[in-house]
Amino acid sequence: MLIRLGPAILLLSLLILGCEPTARSYHQEGLAEYRAGHYDAARAMFKVAVLEEPERQESAYYLARCCRLSAERKFAEGDIPGALRELDEAVFHYGQAIEAYPGYAAATEEKAEALELKGKYGEALRLSIWAKDNAGRTVRQLVNVAREFEQRGDMDTALARYRQAVAVEPDNALAHAELGRFLARQKRYDVAVAALENAYRLDPSEPGVVHDLATFRGLAGVEARPAATPTGPESE
Repeated sequence: MLIRLGPAILLLSLLILGCEPTARSYHQEGLAEYRAGHYDAARAMFKVAVLEEPERQESAYYLARCCRLSAERKFAEGDIPGALRELDEAVFHYGQAIEAYPGYAAATEEKAEALELKGKYGEALRLSIWAKDNAGRTVRQLVNVAREFEQRGDMDTALARYRQAVAVEPDNALAHAELGRFLARQKRYDVAVAALENAYRLDPSEPGVVHDLATFRGLAGVEARPAATPTGPESE
């Protein structure tokens, strides 16, 4: 049965045998880890190899590849800022490899690919931020439109806009709170309480929710109970 030696055990064995670990030995262990798919361990070995011998272009190249693989994994997990940081490090190490060996075609090509990915991930990050900000603005805009219809006396359209705000962003406490307040103004206290309980569940710090819950529960004849256990979605 073959026993695989980890990096720390292997290097410790070298020390016990009186062999000083070299950049080459770190690089060889890094390659073994890389080929086995253990990219974090490989990265650690390549990093030490580059520190020991900065002109070792192969170690810098594989270190860059490990960073790029980590970037792709983080991007798949939704950690776009983390992916961009990893790509920055990958570009840096590809540059190290090219500086050590200017004719390093693979490093040059993959550095260009990493820079292209940076643009792609950067655009994804910008879209993510835009979507988050835009979603918030959309809810506020719908609430403002609903208030305008309410002030004009068009209660059906106002109710539709408040409900649309909830549908656009179901996890937005403001949308549920404003729907609840509108329903309370229509003296529909039971469904108003349900909407406000949803708002409290999503964000207990949403301004005015605790006060309004206490007020409208009393008007609806609802017994006081923990607001963190909502009755469920509001209904007509």
